[in-house]
Amino acid sequence: MCNINTNLLKFAEQVIDNADDTGCSDDLTVTSKSAIDGLAQEINKFKKATDVKVGTVNVIEMGNERTNILSLRSFTDTAKGNKSAKKLFSRLYKKNAYWTPHKEEIEVTIENGYWEDGNGYTLLLVHST
Repeated sequence: MCNINTNLLKFAEQVIDNADDTGCSDDLTVTSKSAIDGLAQEINKFKKATDVKVGTVNVIEMGNERTNILSLRSFTDTAKGNKSAKKLFSRLYKKNAYWTPHKEEIEVTIENGYWEDGNGYTLLLVHST
């Protein structure tokens, strides 16, 4: 990131140094196209470098017919994070079900990423960036 900021300053200085002052402080004409192009490229690089997206897998508990978020737990969207999220989802599903779900039922529910208890409680497993 330091290099991007240094380059931004370098090209900004070139633009300012190559400006032709026409006598009006608000009216500068830049005579160096390469300075403008360089500045534009560095601004685009800076935008891309600061546009950080983090992939997550989220376990969300909702109540009152999905109008209240009871809890939201996020994990990085990696093999380890997915395993932890699925483990939490499974634990919450077993805890809130009125029966003891079978292993296959748990696996299908995790694959669907959605479960409702019929009384307003909802459990979601959602990937996001």
